[in-house]
Amino acid sequence: MFPHDNITEEEIANAQPKAKPYRLLAGQGLHVLVSPAGGKYWRMKYRMAGRQNTYSMGVFPKVSLKEAIKLRDEAKRLIRSGIDPNALKHEAKKNKPKPKPKKFTSQFRMDINKDGLLIIETPQSIISLTPDQARALKAFLATSLAKEAI
Repeated sequence: MFPHDNITEEEIANAQPKAKPYRLLAGQGLHVLVSPAGGKYWRMKYRMAGRQNTYSMGVFPKVSLKEAIKLRDEAKRLIRSGIDPNALKHEAKKNKPKPKPKKFTSQFRMDINKDGLLIIETPQSIISLTPDQARALKAFLATSLAKEAI
């Protein structure tokens, strides 16, 4: 048992911000960094290849003390195996598939029917404009675009 392993969730929750960031030690390199703005960030200091590094594990209370200890233990296992947990985390982020952007053209459809009604279809609704409303919309867009160009 390390001297700081008995930190509690209550102590972390009750930690108040100060003028400068400070740490609440949780043991074996794990600590909570309390920022002047009041944020509480889980961090773990470790050495690899002769350099000191800091591994970020999330924000309290979203990541509990119990979860942070599990993350610390897993990171220590990686370090003992010669694997940098930060490098592993960055590699996982880099390899995460990026969502494809939605095509604007597939978002709506416009049509003018034989009676001169302008019909705009969106995924949520269908809008019908009379010829007078369509002319007013056209005039509005023309003036708005002209102002934007200036």
